[in-house]
Amino acid sequence: MKNYFLPKAFDIDIDESYCSSYQYGANTTALHWHSGAEIIFVIKGEVNLMFNDCWHTLKEGSMLFIPPRQLHRCSCTDNGAEKIVLGFTEKCLGKGGIGLHLPKEINQHCIFSNLEGTVLPSLIKGCNDCYDNNSQYSKNLVAHALILQIYAFLIEHWSSLGLITNDKNISRVSSRIYEYIEKHFTNELSPYEVARELNISYSYLAKEIKKLGYSSFTKCVNQTRIENAKRLLALTDKSITEIGFECGFCVTSYFIKIFHSFTEMTPKAYRNLIRKAN
Repeated sequence: MKNYFLPKAFDIDIDESYCSSYQYGANTTALHWHSGAEIIFVIKGEVNLMFNDCWHTLKEGSMLFIPPRQLHRCSCTDNGAEKIVLGFTEKCLGKGGIGLHLPKEINQHCIFSNLEGTVLPSLIKGCNDCYDNNSQYSKNLVAHALILQIYAFLIEHWSSLGLITNDKNISRVSSRIYEYIEKHFTNELSPYEVARELNISYSYLAKEIKKLGYSSFTKCVNQTRIENAKRLLALTDKSITEIGFECGFCVTSYFIKIFHSFTEMTPKAYRNLIRKAN
């Protein structure tokens, strides 16, 4: 069983701005996650994918976009299947205002069932053609341009659904906020401290948090803690108490309460559900 389709460097410590892999036949990965975004495009056959805590079947011409840090797994038993797996980071998105930190609600709208008649298949295939571990600088520039077009297509789609109201939803400031919280979520965090560290005002921080779909700074921090807890529950044998402590919850009962408020199940029930599905 493979742990990943993309280069190992892309799993946790990102050394590349993008990478791509053309996959043939039946293959399986363990449950895992990446620090960058991932796209799985099915060219032929069927592919089963676990994402957002449940299984989905992608058929020919379908695509799944996996946001950063989201648990997922592939189980393909179709020997005739063909797919492209494309990973990319914010390095591909230039120095503009677009980042990869997206509203949580987007997880419900990451599957694109029929791409016929859209530009996405040719763009994804173009990225794969460009990829080479020793690719020339010019090829990387072309690939980055193609990835920008892919991401622009996705943003436009999510905007049409009302999930993203304007470009500020995915601004670099939002990314900086997320990055700071990701690095320090195990500590006690206050919005005033984060605003000061990022050299922005408290009111500006509060506005950015709300644009990302969170009613408060505390809810944003707790969401980060719970997402990390879900990964630890799925991928380790650590106790509920250990995981709660590692994710910034000093009291186990409070951790269970907050976990239930986000997932509608206890940490133990979530672990059992994921392991049964896996």
